[in-house]
Amino acid sequence: MNADHSCTCGQDHGHAMYPVQRLAYPPVYPVYPQPPAPVPARPIGGYVAAGAGAVALLVPVLMTVTALLVALGLAAVAIAVCALVCRWIIRDIRKN
Repeated sequence: MNADHSCTCGQDHGHAMYPVQRLAYPPVYPVYPQPPAPVPARPIGGYVAAGAGAVALLVPVLMTVTALLVALGLAAVAIAVCALVCRWIIRDIRKN
């Protein structure tokens, strides 16, 4: 064991703190840079079809939700008007 080594495991690790990194082996055949492969143009028809599908799905859903909200609002107005008319009728009955 080295005299100036402070490890007590009993093995001679040497002075290097980390083992020497080995260089990667060169490739067997030369690798020449290649031009990038041409990328085919992305067809836009898929996007049009996806948009048409989304519209075909969303328009009926949004129209249904809107119709339900309008019906709910009209029902609330009708109930409020009926309550007001009933109060007027009850008030007139009590006066007479």
